[in-house]
Amino acid sequence: RAAFTGFLKRHLHEVQTTAHAAELVLRAMGIAHDAIIHGLEDVFLAGTTTILGGILLQLVQPIVTNDNRGPSNLVSPSSSSPSSPSLLSSPRSRVYPWAFVCASIGDCKAFHYSATDRRVSEITGNSRRSSSANDCGGRLGPYLEGGAPDLRNLAIFLRPCEEGDLLFLASDGLHDNLDPAQIGKSPRDLGLDIDDWAEAGYQEELEAFKSHWRLQLMTELLRS
Repeated sequence: RAAFTGFLKRHLHEVQTTAHAAELVLRAMGIAHDAIIHGLEDVFLAGTTTILGGILLQLVQPIVTNDNRGPSNLVSPSSSSPSSPSLLSSPRSRVYPWAFVCASIGDCKAFHYSATDRRVSEITGNSRRSSSANDCGGRLGPYLEGGAPDLRNLAIFLRPCEEGDLLFLASDGLHDNLDPAQIGKSPRDLGLDIDDWAEAGYQEELEAFKSHWRLQLMTELLRS
């Protein structure tokens, strides 16, 4: 963590665009991996870790959307940033003076609470892609041949933000406790025609349903 955050702190003043911010976050991931295996004759003696981190940027030129549906992810950020022109505003436009650029490897999750919409949405999406909690989907540290990291689910995101919004970064130890299966809710409690979560196994539609339920729960908790 220190290697990741230290690199970003040293180079934060250089950021000119959101694309450049994304590049720095990815480079910080590489620095963190190198720090894990540094100085080891046998690199596989080192551990592995999931990671989620990014940069919150105050934009010189805000991002303007041409509808009022709220923010969404912009994967592989463009140069919509401090120095690039915004879209022309309209009666239904929304202006975002902030942007959160982050990268994720593994099963950590990032959530965004919109102060305007008063609801929680997920930035990172479903990254685990497996019913097994033992497979986090990716990790830094020695995992593949030669001590290379596991980058299967490496992804980068950009989320426009407004004043008063909240960002939550959570490890699986936290967000798994908001999973309906972990807090005693059966599939039938949620209106599904399934008797047991384990019997259903891993299904993308089922995971999407559970994710939607978790977001509703988080929204209710923050509104209360």
